[in-house]
Amino acid sequence: MGTEGHSEPAKNSSMILDRNLLQRDQDYFADVSGLFLFAIDREGRQITDISGRDMRETNRVAELLNEDQIEDLYKRVMQTRLEEQIVENTEFSNMKIAAVAIKSGKEAVLCFIVCAIYYDPDGEDAVFNIRSVVDENIFFGGLDFLREIYNRIYNSTSLLENERATADKLKANERALAAAEKQSEAMSRILELLDSDESLENICTELARISGECAGISHTYIFAPDPERSTVEVKGKYRSENADPVIERVNRSEVLKYAAQVGSKPMVVSSRTEIDYDFRLWLGSFGIIGFVILPIFSARQQRKVSLYIVFADNDPTRLWEREDIKFFGDAARILQSIYDKRMNKEALTSSYVSLKVILNNVGSYICVKDKQTGELIFVNKQMEEDFSEEIRTGSL
Repeated sequence: MGTEGHSEPAKNSSMILDRNLLQRDQDYFADVSGLFLFAIDREGRQITDISGRDMRETNRVAELLNEDQIEDLYKRVMQTRLEEQIVENTEFSNMKIAAVAIKSGKEAVLCFIVCAIYYDPDGEDAVFNIRSVVDENIFFGGLDFLREIYNRIYNSTSLLENERATADKLKANERALAAAEKQSEAMSRILELLDSDESLENICTELARISGECAGISHTYIFAPDPERSTVEVKGKYRSENADPVIERVNRSEVLKYAAQVGSKPMVVSSRTEIDYDFRLWLGSFGIIGFVILPIFSARQQRKVSLYIVFADNDPTRLWEREDIKFFGDAARILQSIYDKRMNKEALTSSYVSLKVILNNVGSYICVKDKQTGELIFVNKQMEEDFSEEIRTGSL
């Protein structure tokens, strides 16, 4: 039992999958999910090599695994009927290990040992420099997927029947894992915008593009309502390649009118959602079938909406999934943080300019010097004019 090498599986009625097929499927699962895993048969023999996305990372994880912990997990799921799946911590703060028992009827015939590396840059004794990091949802979803699929295989009377029965489920899970990975990568790129020095408009445009492309939707808009001028100001927009333009054709006073109907609460609309008839008709005139609109609030005035971010699609079959809503919500929260940070920075800059004007117009000399370095931090205008030579020579 361990992570180095393996033995050929015994030929018996319980072993429906041969080792090569099991290794192939295991490698694919590891590549899609970002998890590390290998299989042990009911005699305690490791029958597959440990799988992972990257060979170096996989070998490193294999070296970090504790043989005694693996043996204990194996015995608990394979030699008793009390536990079919166990998840435990390891000696590393961001490394989790699990054992999943696969059963044929009531008999445990196979055990997967699965390892996950979480993103935990501040954790004590964490494993670093591993790119294949996942979150808790992907880890537990992967465990459930393994158990469900292989339980069905081993309870099936033939491999062919089982493959047909599970094909759709397998593809759906593969798509879900791929979508989760795609969203994770997009969210990492959106998070980088928090530290951007670009203009708010450029940041909004980039955020709209990243989120729109990731979600596979036709349009994303970020706009600021301007009731005083009965219009909206577009801060960022994205349109997919084959989608018709919307904001370029629309009467922006109508956008403001329907935004007022949304107010300060999120709104989710698909083709099946009952909404105001005129609103639906207006959306349909631009080919928009469904949308998710989320407000971004002012930090200075409670519950005042400063921006709206709109995720829209022209596909009549689009039904928003829970994962879609979560992704949009995460993107909106990051935009809220960016907006708050930008507004606070502008307020601080404005305060500094105002203070400088005041100090330049008082009837006295003002000089601020760093006590340790002697560097002049601020000199008001009057002192700068009357003591220019002293300031230049540093004798002030």
